[in-house]
Amino acid sequence: STSDYAATWKWDLGDGNESTEEALKHYYHEPGKYEIKLTVTNIAGCVSETTDFVMITPFYLPNAFTPNGDGRNETFFKPAFDLDIQSFNFKVWNRWGQLVFATNDYNNGWTGLDSNGNPAPQGVYFYTLRITTLPGKVHDYSGDVTLLR
Repeated sequence: STSDYAATWKWDLGDGNESTEEALKHYYHEPGKYEIKLTVTNIAGCVSETTDFVMITPFYLPNAFTPNGDGRNETFFKPAFDLDIQSFNFKVWNRWGQLVFATNDYNNGWTGLDSNGNPAPQGVYFYTLRITTLPGKVHDYSGDVTLLR
């Protein structure tokens, strides 16, 4: 490959920052999806370029949870720290498009109960999450989560 015997590296980190370090750590100041491009030049002057994306969120959104009373993974999306936000809106739907959970309180994650307070069946659910930060910037997240019993 053209990146064998690399001599120089140029990172475009997608947020206006660049670096020429071989290996680096970078802090993103805002959540979002960033395109990262790495251009490597080897000792013979051959150039190799690769591009990838990274999604920065202020929290971890798992793809499964197990509200089965064992004390682990009991709640879907409950951040382990205080969020510095203006508003929070989190909703979960079943595969038929019926709303099974909604909250505006980030301390109140989904515990696997349906809108009637009964245990929701095992399966895949769709969620949307809208967070507005104190400066007023809106961040939308969506995806699916598997409830395992």
